[in-house]
Amino acid sequence: MCWSHTNTFLLSRLDTLILAISDAGDDIVNSVALKHAIGVDPKGKRTLGVVSKLDKVAGAEKEKSLLRVLKNETLPLAKGYVGVINANETQVILN
Repeated sequence: MCWSHTNTFLLSRLDTLILAISDAGDDIVNSVALKHAIGVDPKGKRTLGVVSKLDKVAGAEKEKSLLRVLKNETLPLAKGYVGVINANETQVILN
């Protein structure tokens, strides 16, 4: 089996929770991860959206757009979305 067949098989299992990870700098509507997730979980019941690199986003319009995503308004998922901010080097050293 090639990777894509294995991936689709695992995502299709009803006991699988799908973490659809997307970069905050990218348009969520065009997220490859969400497209794959919706392909096997059309109602979004088993999918949790993860938006990473929120700390890298600048601009009021992009921030408003991301807020709508995190409020589950753009592409609704039953489990919603969580945002991730990575610690920078100084934060890692201090903790």
